[in-house]
Amino acid sequence: MKVAVIGAGGFLGGALTTAFARQGIPVHALGRDWRGVPVDDTEDRVTRFEGDAGDPEVTRAAMRGCTVAYFLAYQGVPLMDGADHLEEYDNNLRMLVSAISGAEYGGVERLVLLSSGGTVYGETDGPATEDVELRPISHYGAIKKLSEEMLAHYVAVAGTLSYAVARVANPFGPGQVNAKRKGLVVSAMLKALAQEPVLVHNDGTQVRDYVFVDDVVRALMALGTSSDAANEVFNVGSGAGRSVEDVLADIERVSGLALDRRHVRGRLQDVDSNVLSVEKLAKVLGDPEATGYEDGLRLTWQAVSRAAGPARDLP
Repeated sequence: MKVAVIGAGGFLGGALTTAFARQGIPVHALGRDWRGVPVDDTEDRVTRFEGDAGDPEVTRAAMRGCTVAYFLAYQGVPLMDGADHLEEYDNNLRMLVSAISGAEYGGVERLVLLSSGGTVYGETDGPATEDVELRPISHYGAIKKLSEEMLAHYVAVAGTLSYAVARVANPFGPGQVNAKRKGLVVSAMLKALAQEPVLVHNDGTQVRDYVFVDDVVRALMALGTSSDAANEVFNVGSGAGRSVEDVLADIERVSGLALDRRHVRGRLQDVDSNVLSVEKLAKVLGDPEATGYEDGLRLTWQAVSRAAGPARDLP
């Protein structure tokens, strides 16, 4: 077996590439720019491709000879105000078309699409199951919804491959330390170390589903090969909701450092609650959280504190 990861230069794409390589599975990793990427002990099992994921020739080269392909690429900054959203739609839907073309051309059997459980549902009343109506309120969420629909329709009408969709909640983990988009957990940890204020939108009672990166990677790997995942959609999360304030308090507990909270106005695209049901995923994986939130938080703090300077003793 050989896998392709389109968008391997990102947080989740990099973690997925490393996980496959550590299992001895060859990986074709496509990223926009590999300059400055550190080399580790898995490098001999990773073939790196560089270029625009929207170029069919590039994706065809990256997917050729692969059994499973993962599409994690995204151009633009999710939930950013003032962005050129028409260009964002054009770039990202074009990249998906290129990925489908590359998969068909390369003989891929399963294409796994990374979607966003944190945005496609909009506001959730309790944990959202995969069959509830999608009501995204952000352009990012709308693009992910369109991507899901486009892939499912293509496969149903003309495709020779199968697909799986992973609606991932709010992932966090050590790899976000050097990522462009760090997320609440790592951003707050870095602010704690730097003794800088953390910006909290509204009053911090907004509830989200936070899931550790290793648990996301484990789910993605299973969705690429499980017969139960063919042409299906799965939530990938913890199944539990935590408020922003809860997460900040947990970070203070794990780090032993106090956070200075600075409250600012909320954003138009924010919702009060977004939590995912993971019952369907559990039927494929067993326990969806092998590591879990608590252990994941400690592992992330260890990585963040190491990256920032001398090691600290954990409480």
